[in-house]
Amino acid sequence: MTLMITGEPVTRDQWESMATATFVPVRISRIAPNFSGDMTHSRAGDAGLSRVRSAPCEVVRTSHEISGSAAGLAAFSLQLSGPIEMTQAGSHVRTPAGSGVLYLTDEPYVLSFPSETDLIILQAPIEHFGIRLADLRRARGRTVSTVADQDLQTYVRLLRSHCTAASSVQNGAYATRVGVELLSRSLRRRLSLSMPTRSHEALLLSLKSRVAEHIGDICLDIGSLARAEGISPRTVHTVFDRAGTTPARYIREARLVKAQRLLVSTTLRVADIALVTGFADHSTMTRVFRRDLGFTPSDVRVRGSQE
Repeated sequence: MTLMITGEPVTRDQWESMATATFVPVRISRIAPNFSGDMTHSRAGDAGLSRVRSAPCEVVRTSHEISGSAAGLAAFSLQLSGPIEMTQAGSHVRTPAGSGVLYLTDEPYVLSFPSETDLIILQAPIEHFGIRLADLRRARGRTVSTVADQDLQTYVRLLRSHCTAASSVQNGAYATRVGVELLSRSLRRRLSLSMPTRSHEALLLSLKSRVAEHIGDICLDIGSLARAEGISPRTVHTVFDRAGTTPARYIREARLVKAQRLLVSTTLRVADIALVTGFADHSTMTRVFRRDLGFTPSDVRVRGSQE
């Protein structure tokens, strides 16, 4: 299910109705003159992912709105651009772009957006996180940086991919389900709680994320992926096999995709592109291009310049 308001001028009542329908009952206590915004929501059962872009405004949820709502939900706002100021349970936090903050819908809160903002909110029933409510309350209202947190970095990659792709019930359910798992792992680590075994979906996504981040490393292989994830090479093989490929093939294809993009979008020398995409040298990249694609890097550059 996908709902949307376009980026045209929106009244306070319209924005409030949309926010209530998408998330939980709330009030818009303040809104910028000539306010505009857009909101896209994909639902997966009683959970969902929402992309929100808006001008400055303030969202309030009081005990009055809570009294008529369903069971409590946990919501995590990931700021793509612009900050969010969140007040809940006596604490106030300002979360900048590139970070996120957790809040709970069974307690009053104020969400203030002092400037134009672009964010993604994952919302799900508290029980989906597999973390006690008392522990989630310890985690709420804290700015969480994605830096040095592999699960959150994978989470960000997942959400960005979901929100830029054509939305469907299927990929919405997948993104929500795996997003909850990744976010739960990040919260558990911060709360020093035990870590459950990852699902194959989450592990595959994490492996793919590592490949993307280290594509320029010539030593990137099955062994380095296994060591980074704390799993065996056999598990790496199994995870990729279930996805219909092999680790080596996935790494090679990822290098080819990035190399083709750089050949078309930059003026870097072919030899330099070979190095930044993890090929041993120019000749190795050319040989792989010919074998796998049937043409050379120079062919790609020439075609790109003609389009």
